[in-house]
Amino acid sequence: MLRSRTYLKAYERALDEAEIPYTVASGIGYYETPEIRALINLFEVLADPTNDIALYGLLRSPLFGVSDSVLASANPDDEPYWAAAQRTDQPALNNALEQIRRWRKTVGITADTPQIENWNEFLTQVIDETGYFLSVAAGERGQQAIANVEKFRTQLRNWTNEGVRSPRGILNRIQTEQTHSNREGEAEIPGGGDGVTLTTIHNAKGDEFPVVLVPGLSKSFNHRAKVGNRLIEFETLDDTPVLGTKAPNPEDPYKTTGTVVRSEVQDVRKREQRAEEKRVLYVACTRARDHLLLTGLHDLEDDDEAASFTNLGEPDPDSASSWRDLTQ
Repeated sequence: MLRSRTYLKAYERALDEAEIPYTVASGIGYYETPEIRALINLFEVLADPTNDIALYGLLRSPLFGVSDSVLASANPDDEPYWAAAQRTDQPALNNALEQIRRWRKTVGITADTPQIENWNEFLTQVIDETGYFLSVAAGERGQQAIANVEKFRTQLRNWTNEGVRSPRGILNRIQTEQTHSNREGEAEIPGGGDGVTLTTIHNAKGDEFPVVLVPGLSKSFNHRAKVGNRLIEFETLDDTPVLGTKAPNPEDPYKTTGTVVRSEVQDVRKREQRAEEKRVLYVACTRARDHLLLTGLHDLEDDDEAASFTNLGEPDPDSASSWRDLTQ
């Protein structure tokens, strides 16, 4: 259970290396994962190959893997990319463009009547012809990526059964899904039920799990101001807006010094932040039904006075700088 997704990839890599199945609950958003973004770009290009952003994203995705240098060399004059790329002598790009033209014919874009009746079968054809599964499986999150593509294939099957027959229709369905649930979680990994679920504390509100592990107890709270390049403090004291800034140092014109108002406002903000951190930690700990594991790291320092498991200072919750201070 993570405070944020900042180090999510590190946990995914570690679980992959240990061969432990895992699922990311509402990770970076299902529709924003690289493997699904590539398929959305595919449908964008099927509908309109002059969409330069989608075309460029499709060509450099694992579906084709054309390098940036090849893509750039095909359009030195910054023309509309679809037109410029038709004149390229780069084999990899020529093969990709020919593939796209064939797919557009398959789905009926270049014919008088649509020829596609099953979008799931069409995606299977794309996967087989490009080796897409092999490409995405080779990444750091291969197992999750394949599960996401399978989820997309299921969605296509459902949309086909509902009568969607054009690439633009597929894109409209995707847009509708994103509008109603732009943070839709990634697919569950087959066999992952006995593995690990990676989730944020925010997403886990209201849920309960047999075992919960909360890492990062030693990560310092961010007490820096968020206004004016972190130099200005702004708070409301007794319903009165107060702005706290630094003032010129009368003894040295090249330096500034904190004002009494700034110190007061800073103290108020820190108290509020500590209270919020305590609430978040409480939510994380109370998600555990049977077992709760709390972990943290210490820096490797030679200084005898540096914090370590055998040399921890007395906890001071009123001025806590990390979750460790609160749990002590």
